[in-house]
Amino acid sequence: MPKILVVEDTMMAAEVLCMVLENLGCAADHVEDGAQALEILCMDSEMYSLVLMDLRMPVMDGFEATRAIRKMGCVGIDGLDLPVIAVTADETFDTRSRCCEIGFEDFATKPLLPGTLAGLLKKYINHDVPG
Repeated sequence: MPKILVVEDTMMAAEVLCMVLENLGCAADHVEDGAQALEILCMDSEMYSLVLMDLRMPVMDGFEATRAIRKMGCVGIDGLDLPVIAVTADETFDTRSRCCEIGFEDFATKPLLPGTLAGLLKKYINHDVPG
């Protein structure tokens, strides 16, 4: 069962996203900001198959966190090759362009619908939703 890291500062959005992921046959962990995401990934980068990253968060936003993940210098890790999907309500060209430059694999707008999420899981980690 794939394990997904949900990085989201709004508790309600995180709970819904984790519930949808579980319904799609995935395990999910939640952290509230990019700094917590980096900390957990530094401890065990191979625990997760995919990261769903909100962009606008306190402490460390999704842009900064993903930039750090791409350059990650944890013990024995030289750049983490982990799919990171931007999840945001900001659909502007500038935001999409910035996400692409930083190294997000994809961009999904909120609310993230189950069908869209299932497609992302199939595309990036080859996960088929249980029937």
